[in-house]
Amino acid sequence: MNYKIFDKTLLNNRKPSIDIYRGIAIILVVLFHFKDIITIGFIGVDLFFVISGYLVSGVLIKELFIKKKVNWKSFLIKRVTKILPSYYFFLAGGLIIARIVLLPEFPEQVISIDKISNFILFYANYDMPLSRSFALTWSICVEEHFYLFLISFILIVNTITISLKKKKIFKWTILSLIIISILFKIAGQINEWETYISTHMRMDALFLGVLLAYQEKIEGINTNHNTLNRIIGGVLFILSVYLFYSYEEVDYTNGILHTIVPISFYFIIKGTLYCEFNHFTIIRYIAYYSYNWYLWHVLVGFIILNKFNLPTYLSIITYLLVSFTIAVLITKLIEEPIIKLRSKLINK
Repeated sequence: MNYKIFDKTLLNNRKPSIDIYRGIAIILVVLFHFKDIITIGFIGVDLFFVISGYLVSGVLIKELFIKKKVNWKSFLIKRVTKILPSYYFFLAGGLIIARIVLLPEFPEQVISIDKISNFILFYANYDMPLSRSFALTWSICVEEHFYLFLISFILIVNTITISLKKKKIFKWTILSLIIISILFKIAGQINEWETYISTHMRMDALFLGVLLAYQEKIEGINTNHNTLNRIIGGVLFILSVYLFYSYEEVDYTNGILHTIVPISFYFIIKGTLYCEFNHFTIIRYIAYYSYNWYLWHVLVGFIILNKFNLPTYLSIITYLLVSFTIAVLITKLIEEPIIKLRSKLINK
């Protein structure tokens, strides 16, 4: 086992640009969840969704259209071993810590027995308890629903025998799903439905990532358009952030913002997909530990804010150091050994 925290081998076989954006996403989210240091930091989740859609679908698209055979065993083992061990460890470990440290003063921060199944079976985003320290798992639920939907979609497309027709159906279906998800958000705003954590309201960001993967693997990305993509993405992003800080209306944030921002990220990533970002290696290391940092940072932050009377600057430093250290430890002790084991399972 490699116990080095910052080892170049950890970054092998990883696309630098995607690592950079994943690192930026986790920094935004972590700083948002502690005293709203970055008040718009929640858009880091939108960035995570676009990246996830790109990464998860990329392998399937390549196998479906180029290799002509999807290795479902490999895909399922990779998804299960990447997501579930750290997630269930967080649920078990986090619940124990919350019960010991936060009860009886903050009972709302502990998941009640009757709500545990919401988290175990990944439907908490449709029946979310009040426990803020565990509420961020809504995005994991969205991801799991996306995996199931993507697998079903690939299985259906795979039944089409004509290659050209298969590609057209795939692309236009992806575009349609993006539009449908956006329409759900518009309907949600009109009817005052919950639009932030519901899966069908957030699928557009994930399928924008799928669209990007399809364009890269099958159509090829024209690097001559990089500047144009960056400009379009940058303008959309700046506009959406400007409107957020100018108006700060809930309707804008839950609807329009979470529609425009993923589109801006799609164009920005597309325009910088092959950039090396050689001077930002530290952000790539942060990205490597981002999943476990994402899981644990809210619980750690709540405990530091409510159980320790620290000056603001010291509480921020403690929060960042403690939560990141936990992320590193869990990555090294749980995630990496399991990923090493999965390689043996896949190769059997």
